[in-house]
Amino acid sequence: MNLVEKYIYNLKPSLIKPGLERIKSLLRYLGNPEKKLNFIHIAGTNGKGSTCALMYSILKSAGYRVGLYTSPHLAKYNERIRINDVYIPDDFIVEFINSTRKEIDKMEASFFEVTTALSFYYFKEMDVDFAVVETGMGGRWDATNVISPGVVVITRISKDHEKQLGKKVRDIAREKAGIIKKGAECVIGKQHHIVKKFLTEFCTEEGISFCYAPMYCKVSRIDFSIDNQKVDIHFYNSTIKGVKYPLHGRHQLENLATGLVAVSSAERRFGIKIDKLSFLRGIESVRWPGRLEIVHKNPYIFYDVGHNTSGIASTVRSMRELFPEEKIDVVLALKKTKRVKNIGKLLAILRGNIYIIAKSSEFYSFRDLRELIEKYTSEQKLLCSSGDLGAFLKDYVQNKEGILLILGSHYIAQDVYSNIGNPNICP
Repeated sequence: MNLVEKYIYNLKPSLIKPGLERIKSLLRYLGNPEKKLNFIHIAGTNGKGSTCALMYSILKSAGYRVGLYTSPHLAKYNERIRINDVYIPDDFIVEFINSTRKEIDKMEASFFEVTTALSFYYFKEMDVDFAVVETGMGGRWDATNVISPGVVVITRISKDHEKQLGKKVRDIAREKAGIIKKGAECVIGKQHHIVKKFLTEFCTEEGISFCYAPMYCKVSRIDFSIDNQKVDIHFYNSTIKGVKYPLHGRHQLENLATGLVAVSSAERRFGIKIDKLSFLRGIESVRWPGRLEIVHKNPYIFYDVGHNTSGIASTVRSMRELFPEEKIDVVLALKKTKRVKNIGKLLAILRGNIYIIAKSSEFYSFRDLRELIEKYTSEQKLLCSSGDLGAFLKDYVQNKEGILLILGSHYIAQDVYSNIGNPNICP
């Protein structure tokens, strides 16, 4: 597996040659497995992974065999592709690459294209009832956008990957809307009014059935703790009270509402019926690592992969709600492709020490961020740490004091999990 994994990671990135011809060609070679699957397709800037996890959890709780394809992974490549909480086996990946390598090389397929084709082929071979598929970066030219989904979900859209998707939120919405196809039901999560107007007009003009999730489902938080949130769900004409929801933060209430409406759309579109107990089991058992995840207690250490302004703002607000008075230290690891204009203002809310981790030259260094952060954090210490996150975490744990938030990137997950525990990543 090591040699095959190395081969996969050495494939060209998708950004080299945008377009869908390579993935279509590879899927034709595989017998077009994507034409034999029932898809739910999700795009957005924030919340799409959590929404995927929720839908997957509910369908699984209802007794269905459900494939889940998401990206990027946290600790292991196999995480990207799973069926009912079991990752794709190493043996299947090795056999797939060995049998398709000549075709992959001939068409110069990218890492994401190959992984997408692998997921569709695996789901077909394993005869899943449904495949929940998250887009990569965009929508229109995303390698996943070769499917004919029964349900399309658009979670909250904000600015991210502007170099590839556009600088205006409307431009980004246009790219994300590229996955909305005739024949599918489109569920639109809570949006900025500009995005909502664009998406609803797009669906109307194209004759696509759609619903705006906040109109059909409202989630009210009645209590929260370090372990979960307790919510009342007002769903169509019924109310379910006191539901335990394991994902932290008010922004996750928005994802919960979107996911529930999307599952309801799947019931109509695929002609299935999910009972109330399965809905509840799915909600209460959902897990999505790396999203305000508690990775250590005594001291409390949280890990969140949020890396754009909107995502970081939600994380900071959620941490302040959990710990209204305490100072919260932050480890910040941000790649240089991310916007950092307001990062100092956001982190100042937490009032703790700020440690900058530059894992490689691709990450912002202490020097890069010093002026932006110190402008707002006069009472906090801005500390330069080395690129060795593991050593830093071990020292922090030994002190057994404080609260720490590790923030900013999927790419430090291996350092986090290997040094302060080895949780079961699979939700």
